[in-house]
Amino acid sequence: MAGDFLGLLIDQLVQDERLVKKLEARLAEVRPDQNRQIDSCLTVAEASEYTKIPVKMLYTMCQQRTIPHFRSGKKNSKKARIYFVQSELDKWMAAGGVER
Repeated sequence: MAGDFLGLLIDQLVQDERLVKKLEARLAEVRPDQNRQIDSCLTVAEASEYTKIPVKMLYTMCQQRTIPHFRSGKKNSKKARIYFVQSELDKWMAAGGVER
């Protein structure tokens, strides 16, 4: 009787393990961003150092919307800050970036 119980328990564990693997695979399909590293946000100075583009040129490029960036703060506010997402800069540079 104990052997039957042990056999059933082992079978159940094997089934559970298969189910967990299926669920992990499905979760990876549905939420691929969960395995991705969180992108770094860079300030203008950090982006300048990262891309080797002068700060003034970055401001001009942001104004002309030729480089991926975002602003935090109220629109048209002098206190609004400009930030860059590192992975977006990587894609932009890989695509050719800017001719300097």
